[in-house]
This record gives sequence, structure tokens and C-alpha cells, in this order.
Amino acid sequence: CHIRRNKLYPVILILGILGCDNLISFIIEDKGVIHKNWYVHPDSDLATIQAGLDSCHDGDTVTVAVGTYHENIIWPNTSGICLRSESGPVETVIDGGKRDRVVLIDQSVEAVIDGFTIRNGYGRDGSAIYCCGDVMKTTITRNIIRENYPDTTLPGRTCPIIVSEYGQNLMDMTENEICYNQGLAICVNGTGLTLISNRIHRNQGGVYCEWSTAVIAGNTIADHTGGGMVGFHVGGIECLELFLISLPCLHH
Repeated sequence: CHIRRNKLYPVILILGILGCDNLISFIIEDKGVIHKNWYVHPDSDLATIQAGLDSCHDGDTVTVAVGTYHENIIWPNTSGICLRSESGPVETVIDGGKRDRVVLIDQSVEAVIDGFTIRNGYGRDGSAIYCCGDVMKTTITRNIIRENYPDTTLPGRTCPIIVSEYGQNLMDMTENEICYNQGLAICVNGTGLTLISNRIHRNQGGVYCEWSTAVIAGNTIADHTGGGMVGFHVGGIECLELFLISLPCLHH
């Protein structure tokens, strides 16, 4: 989560593990600034990811224990939160229940999402993760994003992942698997995208970039029912070691 952990306070950690005040957390000092690591567990009072995020101040971390969390998360207006799983995406699932987007980030913040299965999202745009702050950076890494569904009753692009239009937004995606989604896997419009070492396969489409700048390196984009990658009025796409197995449709 790119947080330098200079000092750990063991007394606070022990009290957290013992469940004092029904709150599990420990304190980290980073260059004189105090941060907390909030521990979400299904059997504790901090039993939901939303509650963990809402407890955070700038620069805090939320670590999530093994389990399936049935949530539709709205990211708080708190910058620098790192949301990470304790045991990786196979054992840690955020399930949107086909009710709404799984994760909505509509604030001007920096955010990290690391190590989850994200599934059963539903929405017009961004049914899995929708990023639409004016000035923001979102890092999405080591996740499995699958089986998310568009709301086809409303107009708009049908994308499991989308960065909002014409904001000063950056999205870094590394080492994710994005598969079996209905609609495009990734859509960026008027923003920046770094796409490195992802497996994007068996969706209705791969990557769509419009009025955007993208660096795309070392990805496998394969076996989609539609095109692999589309660029329209692109500010600049730099493709390095891009493996397109499905037939791509690339326009400049």
C-alpha cells in the first residue's frame, strides 16, 4: 500500500487484538504523522468494509479478513486510504448482489484497492468500480473482477470499470484478472490509464480509450465477443508487449 511503516506501537496492537472497545486497529507512525490500520472481520464490531472505510482519516489502511462481504461501497471523502485484503482475492470477496455498483469513488481522493474478488456489480457505467472524482488517482491491483452486469435499461456505455469523463484522473491497474463481465472490461474517457500485466479475457470487449492518455504494457487481452482494444481521439497510447489474442479494433 506504499505506506512507510517506521514505528509500530505494540501495546496498541495487543489491545486491538484483544478487542478493547470492540475495535480492532493499530497505529503506524509515518514521518511524524500517525496513521491507523483498521482490521475488518465478519465476527467483530467492525464487520463491514464500509464501516472500516468510514472510520479512516487521511492515509489510513483498511485490512480485510477472509470472507464474503455483501456490500455496495461508497468511498468516503478521505484521501490516501489503502483497502487491502489479508489473504488475497480468492478468499476475500466483495459481492454487490446485483443491486448497484460494487465500489463507487466519486470524491477527489487517492485510493488503493488491493487483493479482492469484485463481483455481481450492477449499473449503467462502472458496475464493478466507478471512479468519477474531479482530481483523483486510483490504484487497482491484484484483484479478480468478474461477473459484473450493466443496467441495459438506461443509456450509456456498459463497462464493468470506468474512469469518469474529462477529470484530472489517473487510474493505475496492475496484475488484475478481469473476466466474464458483460460489457467492456475497461473504459477511460478524458483521463489517464496505466495498464500493466493484467489478464483481460472473456468479456464482451476489452479496453476503450477516448480523449485519454494510456500506457499499456505486458497485458493479455483475449477471447472477447467484441473487439480487444479501441482508441478514439486518443491523446497518446503507448503499447509495450501487448498480447492481443482476440481480433482488436484499433483506431487513431
